[in-house]
Amino acid sequence: MSDVFSAISILLVFATVAFDIFIKRAQDFQNEPELDESATNQIQKKMDRKRKIIWELTFLFIGFSILFYIQLPTTIDILEKSTFSIWDFDESTTFWVIINTCSLLFIGLTARKLINMFSIKR
Repeated sequence: MSDVFSAISILLVFATVAFDIFIKRAQDFQNEPELDESATNQIQKKMDRKRKIIWELTFLFIGFSILFYIQLPTTIDILEKSTFSIWDFDESTTFWVIINTCSLLFIGLTARKLINMFSIKR
């Protein structure tokens, strides 16, 4: 299971770095002021940037979904077989469940940002 943890950890590091970069781009885009309708060239450039950010966030959403799906069978198996104990618990299985829960959280945050990006008119 150590090799699996190493592989998942590397994937999660790349995914969270990408999450940080793409979310910052989306936030910067959302904070830009709306353009006047007469500036059609600038509006077109802004819409192209919006499209690019949406694709980046979609890629991130799919990536986190794949990570979650890969970990889901093991997580369900762990939850079915384990018992709740505050002091006497297996660290590796608990860590696995926490990582998968965080993956689900990142899926939700990315989906929320995607919905916000789609709601921007200009």
